Amino acid sequence: MSAKTLTTASLSRQSAAALVSAAREAAKKIGVEVSIAVTDAGAHLRAFERTDASLFLTVDIAIDKAWTAASFGMPTHAWPAILANPNAAHLRTAHDSSRSAAACRCSTANSW
Repeated sequence: MSAKTLTTASLSRQSAAALVSAAREAAKKIGVEVSIAVTDAGAHLRAFERTDASLFLTVDIAIDKAWTAASFGMPTHAWPAILANPNAAHLRTAHDSSRSAAACRCSTANSW
């Protein structure tokens, strides 16, 4: 391997579809309508699904959340704790080759 290349994990179409299916079933179990986005490690959209009754706004939210999770290598729900830190203005990111090969995020806007 050249010093100018980096080997990363990849996400197959089948694996992305399996993640969508699992997320859909989990949402169904708890009775929520969702939009589901799956990205690869490069934050490129690999699969997407919107359940019939989910709100249209959830489409962009799910895609943005998956992109953010893949880009930073951490779940979006971790951001409030990070941003609560007074030193958050000095955030730096570094490439971590141990990051996962995908990010899967859902968005729902059900009124309970």
